[in-house]
Amino acid sequence: MNKEKMDIEYKNPVHINIVSTYPKRGCGIGDFNWDFLKSTQNITGDAGLIKSFGHYPIIRPGMELEYNKFISDSLEREIIQDYPASWNEALRDIREKSHAMDAKGLDNIVMLQHEFGLYADHWTRDNAVNFVKGLYDENIANVIVLHTLKKNPSDHEKQVISGMMKYTDKGIVLSRSGPRTLRKVYGAERGKAIYIPHGVPEDNTNETKRELKEKRGLLYKSNGKERKVLTSAGYISRGKGLHYMIRALPDVINTKEGKGIVYLVAGDTHPEVFKDQGDKYWQCQVNLARNLKIPGAIISEEENESGQKLEKIVDLDGNKIDNLEGANIVFWKKRFTTPELMGIMKMSDVGMVGNLDPEQISSGPGAYWIGNQRTTIATESTFFKDLEDEGIGLLVGFHQPKDFADRMNHYLRLSVKDRKDLRFLTIEKANNMQWEKVARNYVDLMRALIQHRKEDW
Repeated sequence: MNKEKMDIEYKNPVHINIVSTYPKRGCGIGDFNWDFLKSTQNITGDAGLIKSFGHYPIIRPGMELEYNKFISDSLEREIIQDYPASWNEALRDIREKSHAMDAKGLDNIVMLQHEFGLYADHWTRDNAVNFVKGLYDENIANVIVLHTLKKNPSDHEKQVISGMMKYTDKGIVLSRSGPRTLRKVYGAERGKAIYIPHGVPEDNTNETKRELKEKRGLLYKSNGKERKVLTSAGYISRGKGLHYMIRALPDVINTKEGKGIVYLVAGDTHPEVFKDQGDKYWQCQVNLARNLKIPGAIISEEENESGQKLEKIVDLDGNKIDNLEGANIVFWKKRFTTPELMGIMKMSDVGMVGNLDPEQISSGPGAYWIGNQRTTIATESTFFKDLEDEGIGLLVGFHQPKDFADRMNHYLRLSVKDRKDLRFLTIEKANNMQWEKVARNYVDLMRALIQHRKEDW
């Protein structure tokens, strides 16, 4: 671009309408969206790259959510995900506001976060395609962030992704192989498929890994050395594959190198799962560890009479204990904030990911592990296979406890130098995944797209 065009771009900060889930719903995409929003605050305002936001939260029927001031001040309309009429109302609202801005010479664009569970309804199952087509018909610039992209889709999934890609300006994917999949499987035009890595929050903890372990009681009492901590963190559901990692533990803790390790399961049941099943899966994992005779502990919170939350530690049989000494598995049951989650990952030596979906292209916990510069042992989903192609992490097969045991033992037997070598490329990758950089990539893409639409080609 020449200087004149750069000046035009600078003088027209963009208004971004965001269609997505938001915090408090208990959804990974909502967390992703909030991380993006927080990371843009220093470039938002009349003198910034972003003028303002318009928020369109996707909710379930009957759901009532509270929003923080940053969101509520520019909340436009909630979209009830299963109701086509609600999508049409949001589209009409965006159309009217967009055309009003166009008349004033103000730049605006729609950013839509897509995951199949947020858009399918009981009748037409094409809310997403209809919505994006409506934007296209009104000549409203839009980008789609695709959190689900399968190499072997069902007919319906292929129809939806192909339909959206036909009408959107850009489809953004979070895995390096994603653009090729969009082109080869879904017939997307080459210039429409864009890769931007999943962002990771900044580390705001001032404590070292050792200090965090000491605070949590994860040092050897005899010599003060650190215990190795291998952690699965985030929302818990059957699809996370915790049972395969727990079944691997006896073959690890009965070795010389593994006898003092802690496998930490940090997180609570996914809210959407809890509504239907309660803590059934979580409790099954506690029972599994007990049946395998793995020494363990449970950390939870309970309220006293004054409403104050106090931490409680019990063994796997429910008996109160004072510390985690001797525990090879620890269930830390809590819905962690992002900063708390980052602190747990910083405290850990290895990230353990057992996701059972081979087509997974986006992983919030996976990205957070990379951002914390930690080696991962993970099932070979698309997200982690792409990372391994870059020399990052260790892969295991699906449904294979023995693979997990072998990889864990392999890591524990590595020399200090070999562990550092294994982390080297992870550190390089992490430097390009900080949310502030990633958010700027999104904003630059959207502004360039708007400028491109203005030019006479």
